[in-house]
Amino acid sequence: MAIQQMTITNNKTHDVSLLSEKEGSLPAYPTETTTYTLTVTTSDGQTKTATATVTVEAELRIDSFIANPSTIVPGQPVTLSWVVNGGN
Repeated sequence: MAIQQMTITNNKTHDVSLLSEKEGSLPAYPTETTTYTLTVTTSDGQTKTATATVTVEAELRIDSFIANPSTIVPGQPVTLSWVVNGGN
């Protein structure tokens, strides 16, 4: 029995790639968590599937960190403010 078709799909679009080799690799660049499904169909109609999930974690970053006012006399209060994103 020969492999007739191999299809890789993900949870956002279908038919990302059509393959015919028994081994291979395909680069992917997900920007959010994505599950890929490999479906293999043989010439006599047998079908098998397998899935692989790539979990995307947002990169931790500090968008801002400021002191206001930035110049004081000894003992004067300041307010520290920050914005941090990512780092699930």
